[in-house]
Amino acid sequence: MTTRSQAPATRSSNASTRKQTRSQAATGGKSVTTKPKAKTTRAKAPPPSSSPASSPSTLSASEAEAARVQEIQQRAHALAQSEAEADVEDSDVENQDGEQVQYPESDSEGVPHQWDGDNDDNDEDKAFFMSLGGNAGDDAEDDEESNTDNGEDVNHAADMDTGSCDVNNMMDIDNPSNNIEVDSSPAPSTPSKKAPQLRHPFSSPSRARNAVVASHVTPLCCCRSGKVTEARFTPRTLNLANKGKRAARRVTVVEDAFAVDKHAHNMSIIQKLAIEDTDGPLYEAYTRLLADVEKQKDVVTFLSYARGGIFTGLISRARQWAPSHFRLPGTMTAPEVKELVRWLTEDGHYKYGGIDTELRAYDTKHPFSCEGLAHILRLEVFATKGGANIDIFRDIVSAGRISGPTIALLLTVIEHALNEYSEGVHRHAEFSDAARSRYLYHLSSYNKIARRAPTWANNFEINLYKLIITQSNKAFLLDVQADDLTEVDVAGLEADAVAEKSQVGPIPTPAAPTSTPAPSASVAATANAPAPVFPLPGSRAAAAAASRELA
Repeated sequence: MTTRSQAPATRSSNASTRKQTRSQAATGGKSVTTKPKAKTTRAKAPPPSSSPASSPSTLSASEAEAARVQEIQQRAHALAQSEAEADVEDSDVENQDGEQVQYPESDSEGVPHQWDGDNDDNDEDKAFFMSLGGNAGDDAEDDEESNTDNGEDVNHAADMDTGSCDVNNMMDIDNPSNNIEVDSSPAPSTPSKKAPQLRHPFSSPSRARNAVVASHVTPLCCCRSGKVTEARFTPRTLNLANKGKRAARRVTVVEDAFAVDKHAHNMSIIQKLAIEDTDGPLYEAYTRLLADVEKQKDVVTFLSYARGGIFTGLISRARQWAPSHFRLPGTMTAPEVKELVRWLTEDGHYKYGGIDTELRAYDTKHPFSCEGLAHILRLEVFATKGGANIDIFRDIVSAGRISGPTIALLLTVIEHALNEYSEGVHRHAEFSDAARSRYLYHLSSYNKIARRAPTWANNFEINLYKLIITQSNKAFLLDVQADDLTEVDVAGLEADAVAEKSQVGPIPTPAAPTSTPAPSASVAATANAPAPVFPLPGSRAAAAAASRELA
């Protein structure tokens, strides 16, 4: 292995070789430098006075001179390879870059070629070396040669490692710096899954004590989102909110579907539930709710979801029934569909019974007899298995009739479903508070006729209820009144029963025995006798006959 002590001798021979190379390369040509792994030196550019243009005799040099130039090139190349192997093995000077001297190319006769732009490239190399803090051109080579002649170890590779030749501190290999401060990006935060117990936070002391939670319990205020869910309420408040939600669906169908003040309307529903349970948990939850304004808003919003839910169910049933019943669009063209819808909605023709769309006829003696009323209400309330509409079902069954607000709401959703075909083709439209005016219109239309014909209105509401109950296969809910056995004399039956009752005397009360006598033979025989056959109980005559038999 080559040691560091061999470096001065090697560089001394290298310097002498470069002197000879410059004298031979002065005839012309530009020095081309490459960057092999080993450290080499740069050839000095020829002076302007020795250029081929000023010495025409150089172009006619002998083949001996050309051979000598080639020999020098080979020796320089071999020397560069030996230095490369030495620097690679030396751990102190490894990974250093240098430059290898290459000499101008020559033609077949050994005459070097003239390269253009020699002076320009030399100036660029000089500027490059000056930017690195070193000497460029002849000064750098003369300094290196003088140091070599004086026996000094000029180890530029070591200087590059230590950074001693970097006067501007621009060649820090280990820690380079361009005076630009860049803050490192923060580490990305990976979201962790919430524990199941944190998805249902607890706020009441009783629920917190009974819950076995290993981590911190998230407060209710920390899990607020756009939609109000059951997780925001304590068990007591949640019970009140769920009952209020079912009550809100009932009020929407049977009382008022479009309240003006929704907050006051929903709070009145909660208040009625609390009054009905004064000594129970609902009243206690209501009193706590009055002291928390934010919680009131959550409960009111939660109850408003019930109103939207019943609207969604009713309009879905209407969208299924209306096109099927009136055959929209069917085989009709868009103008025909548009004309039919206009006729149905004009003057409320779709409200009548016995509609014939082909003849454009209807029965004026059967107003509000649209078949869609019974169909939609039966599917949404009476034929469902869920408990969301249970309060609506109970209220209608207890009343035994279909009230005016319910009829008006059903007519509103049917009209909305028909108007989606008003342009000849189906165009979906949301059923929202914009339908409030039409709801009030249909309610006023029904009440106007009901006030003028109260008997008709009473019979219509009861018959509509019976029709829905019968179609829902719940006829057992109807009050069955028998009308057979019309020939029976009920008054005569009652008179005979009273006369028979007056002929029967009072039943004697037996005296209590003072002592227990010894049983006689007749008593023993009576005890062994078979039990008498008594008449059917239930009358005084039967009781008297039984007492005589025992006597």
